[in-house]
Order: sequence, then structure tokens, then C-alpha cells
Amino acid sequence: MPDSAKPTLLLIDGHSLAFRAFYALPIESFVTRDGQHTNAIHGFISMLLLLLQQQRPTHLAVAFDVSRESFRTREYPDYKGTRGETPPEFKGQIPLLQEALGALRVQVITKDDFEADDILATLATRGAAEGYRVLVASGDRDTLQLVTDDVTVLYPNVRGVSEPQDLRRGGGARTLRHRAGAVSRDRGARGGDERQPHRHRQGG
Repeated sequence: MPDSAKPTLLLIDGHSLAFRAFYALPIESFVTRDGQHTNAIHGFISMLLLLLQQQRPTHLAVAFDVSRESFRTREYPDYKGTRGETPPEFKGQIPLLQEALGALRVQVITKDDFEADDILATLATRGAAEGYRVLVASGDRDTLQLVTDDVTVLYPNVRGVSEPQDLRRGGGARTLRHRAGAVSRDRGARGGDERQPHRHRQGG
């Protein structure tokens, strides 16, 4: 079945794109009277609207990490041990972003003890197996492992959050291609999750 005839599942890495937006937009230009910074929220929603306009997905979900702790940190104490502290200006933006997504009726998915990467890998694999054209929007290069003929990674370029790049058949992406099933076994949310991406209806 050609891609144009398939339903489209758009999966978004919430924390990854929020961080991209945070660093792409000036902190001082996006702050409320009570001192809450909103640049990550503004940039994320702007990119989401652009993706909806460009890709016109039939189904949509945004995955977020619950915390820095997961089964990996228990098994591998040094896992991501070099990651720095979260900038104070970023703190508080994720709950507000999730609230905004809820107001837009966008499905937000989290799972205790797992990372957003696990959710993305699981849903991308399931979606491809069920005949969807799957798009994964993320600034995390680990998601390149998901690339197949049915799974495309949209990776933000040097211009920040404005123009994601399609890495489905790019040279770099092709050399990193792996079978989605293998990725799912390694990174999928074991035991699954009953929550599913919502069907997304375009306005009109």
C-alpha cells in the first residue's frame, strides 16, 4: 500500500522537542508577570502546529518522561550519568505544556519506570505492523534506530524548531537503519500500555 493511502501516526518526543524549543528561543522574551518562563511551551506548540499542517496525521500522541529514574538507572547506575542539571528556567514548563496539549485534545502518554523513548519505540513498531505510516518527531539521535521503510524520523535541524528534517531515506539515516522489531525488544515498554494515540481530526 502506498504511503498516501495509509493512515498516519505522528509520535512526538515531548521532552526532546521541548528542550530544543527552550534553547532555540530567547528566555527573556517569553516570561509571565509572575516569572514563569514559557519559551519551551511557545516553541513546542509552534512546531506541533507546523507538523500538523505539513504531515496531516490521522493519529497523534506526545510521549514524556516521568522522571530521570527508570529500570535502566537501576540496572546501570551510570546510565546518562553525564547529563547536566535541568536549567531552572525550564522547570515548570513541562506540566504547563502538558496542560496546553490536553486543552488541544492531544493525547499525552507517560509510563512509570520507562522513558519516552520506550513509548515511542513501542508505538512506532506497533503502528508500522498495523499498516500505519509512522512519523517520529524527536531531537534524540537514538530514535534513528527506529527508521524503516514505514517509520520516518523527523529531526530538527540547525534552525531549531522551525523546520524538521525527514530522515527516512537520508544517507545518514540509511546507515543507521535497524529492524523495528529488534528495537522494540530492546527499548519497548515491556508489558505494553493500554493507552493509545488519539485519532486526530483536522479542522474544518
